[in-house]
Amino acid sequence: MHRTLVNKPAAGTALSASSTETVLQTGTLKAGTLLAGKRLRISAKVRATATNAADTLTVRVRMGSVTLTGTALCTTAATDAANDDVIGVDVDLVVRSVAYHGTAATVSVVASGSLSGIAAEAVGTLRTVHEIKTDYDGAVDLFVEVTGQWSSANAGNSCQSEHFTIEELV
Repeated sequence: MHRTLVNKPAAGTALSASSTETVLQTGTLKAGTLLAGKRLRISAKVRATATNAADTLTVRVRMGSVTLTGTALCTTAATDAANDDVIGVDVDLVVRSVAYHGTAATVSVVASGSLSGIAAEAVGTLRTVHEIKTDYDGAVDLFVEVTGQWSSANAGNSCQSEHFTIEELV
């Protein structure tokens, strides 16, 4: 059974002509959402809407209390994307423990992810990206962000998030 916490089926912010990591879509987990034993699935699809030569695109899923500084739960390899290629990222996050310290709480999580690169011809690969263990302050809201970063600030490079969801698995 699933409970949707964040659902953004519409296209997000476009990243064009920049090599700076940029938030494409974001969702917020309210303070106290992450409880011991809770499991979340974070999914995103990022489409390269225009590309230049051999420039590469890197997609990340980050989580933290400050935008663009959160822990990268999943980072794709720099991908030489072609027009309309889609990079799909799926992250499973498990809350290992919650320790309370007065009004604050430390939340320990384990995240693992997979990546699928789907070209316009529907040919793709699937592989495990990595596993990360980290702690968060459970007393504050957490941003979950899908970011993109081009290797070059060429005006011919553009991408956008096509969809972004966070589901609680119960």
